[in-house]
Amino acid sequence: MKRNWNVMAVFGLKCFIVSFSFLVPFLNLQAESPSKDASDIFDIDLEGLMNIKVSSVNKKSQKMSDTAAAVYVITSDDIARSTANSIPELLRGVPGIQVAQMGPGKWAITSRGFNNEFGDKLLVMIDGRSVYTPLFGGVFWDVQDTMLEDIDRVEIIRGPGASVWGANAVNGVINIITKNSAKTQGNLFSGGTGTETPGFASIRHGGTLSDNSTYRIYSKYFNRDGSKIQRGGETTPEDSKNGYSGVQGGFRVDSTPTSSRALTLSGDAYYQDQQSKLSVPTLIPPYVESVERGASTAGGNILARWEERWSDDSDSELQVYFDRADRSSTIIDASIDTFDVDLQNRTKLDSVHEIVWGFDYRLVKDDIKAFFPLGMDPASRSTTLVSGFVQDEITLVNPSLKLTLGTKVEHNDYTGFEIQPTARLLWAPTDSQRVWGAVSRAVRTPARSDNDVSLGLNSIPGATPETTPIISFNGNRDFNSENLLALEVGYRYQPKSSLYFDLTAFYNSYSDIGTYETKGPQLTTQDGFSFLSLPSPRGNNARVDVFGFEALADWEPLEWWRVQATFSLLQIEKEITHGSADISIPPLERQNPENQFSLRSFIDLSDTVRFDSVLRFVEGLPDYSIASYVDLDARLAFAISKDLEFSVNGVNLLHDRHTEFQGVPVLTESSGIERAVFGKLTVKF
Repeated sequence: MKRNWNVMAVFGLKCFIVSFSFLVPFLNLQAESPSKDASDIFDIDLEGLMNIKVSSVNKKSQKMSDTAAAVYVITSDDIARSTANSIPELLRGVPGIQVAQMGPGKWAITSRGFNNEFGDKLLVMIDGRSVYTPLFGGVFWDVQDTMLEDIDRVEIIRGPGASVWGANAVNGVINIITKNSAKTQGNLFSGGTGTETPGFASIRHGGTLSDNSTYRIYSKYFNRDGSKIQRGGETTPEDSKNGYSGVQGGFRVDSTPTSSRALTLSGDAYYQDQQSKLSVPTLIPPYVESVERGASTAGGNILARWEERWSDDSDSELQVYFDRADRSSTIIDASIDTFDVDLQNRTKLDSVHEIVWGFDYRLVKDDIKAFFPLGMDPASRSTTLVSGFVQDEITLVNPSLKLTLGTKVEHNDYTGFEIQPTARLLWAPTDSQRVWGAVSRAVRTPARSDNDVSLGLNSIPGATPETTPIISFNGNRDFNSENLLALEVGYRYQPKSSLYFDLTAFYNSYSDIGTYETKGPQLTTQDGFSFLSLPSPRGNNARVDVFGFEALADWEPLEWWRVQATFSLLQIEKEITHGSADISIPPLERQNPENQFSLRSFIDLSDTVRFDSVLRFVEGLPDYSIASYVDLDARLAFAISKDLEFSVNGVNLLHDRHTEFQGVPVLTESSGIERAVFGKLTVKF
């Protein structure tokens, strides 16, 4: 009886901590976490997290704690214990990352400012394959729908990564790395239903082809409801037909024909149906028309990679991929083909110098048909990108002081040659401390939208349709690259195995930032009819200064409880140059929250019950009538057996709905993000 009371007391204590885990995460910093054993709830403890090998910083495998960059890793354990059903949801709460949802499948995601549905300064990759679109140099997040159970980790670099990854790796790099098929053997099913997700399911099978070759195949389906349209910060009573559904499938084969050689072949294919509303300008009252938009997206990719380890001090990698993306909607029919070849080599010359170098060739061909109010001229383009990089890690004092010097040189069809150097210094004063600093230059090269697009935004009422001009954004063939000079400093400290701090401060100075310049009216013909337009062509007439601070504290106060807190501060100052009359919408200096905070808690209530939650604060955007908000996501999971788990998940639990961002109305009508509850079953067999 006494033993039962003890069990109940411990269980009650854990429940008490659940209730207050968001309010008292740092009450007992002196308590050393007990030693862990195989039954510990965390696959990797904090000490292990700091030793995770990452490859996205310098294109070589190294400990996260030994990188001279602001790095954050989302592990497979983090993913399994989150409420996320999509990749964008995984990125919430990462320091320095702004994540805002505009509706089902519609996201504005960036690092360190310049947030936009069509943000163009963040490089996103899946297994080293770039998923950016040459239409605007950003990411269509709705089609990045890799099966979450197959992700090994997500490596996130805040700050420039252009010296090894090239243009568009301006403000950060996100590399989604999937598991080797040897780690996904057997069968897995995951699926569920909820208030905003009527149905979702994934199924995977893994097996062996030979003694040294394994494979997996997967398929997934989802259906996500629409939500209320949002205008001017107010939710309309009408339902937005902005829900969407889709299917995706794929495979991966991994082979190790020798102990020093690895081969990978993978591919994916997807199809989605989407519905949304657009606000389109017209020439007659009320000068705006709400249009139902049906859209479909389809595509696929195939990737092959060869890795060879010549010795402990030298290895090479060759990667080739092809990607096809089709997107069809009311205002655009687009097909884009991308072919890429990438070769890199690492060689340790001696005890001082370790060289990483590589070459890349990319060919992109598109065929685009645009409809009013969108225009595209020319309708088809083929562009090439040729680049090379070299980076030298110099050990100044072994092992405590290392200097990394490197640069990327590339040639593109828009602006010619671009050079993007970096210098990074890492100092390890003790085994538990790291101090680092970096100076980097990065560029964001033009995309199709900067050169060839015209987009009608709104009408200025006139006496007749012939005298009613439509304001439009227009491309400019003389648009230049946007430039960044970035200064960063960081400090990591692990005073004990159960406590870890990571602090970063940065100053980004941007020049030749894109603007839209007003011009006089002109007669424009499109889709068989003529109208008066007020074009606003692209210019490079702004400079922007961004100051920021990012902090992370990770703590395990008890063997069965882990708490992680993150904070981000962002200050943006914009200055117009050359007498510009910029009418950029939205104004970039006011489209990012200045302060963000998150508090995440992982608790093992018992051997079979887990409670995981995250509390998020995001400061509002007053210029868009978007209020600050605090919200809560939570997950209660029951491990019925080691191969069967059921969870109840709640997202945005503190509000019926709230607004997170305002997109460009002619392209996307934002909608309120609603509270959602869903159940999920995961079974291995």
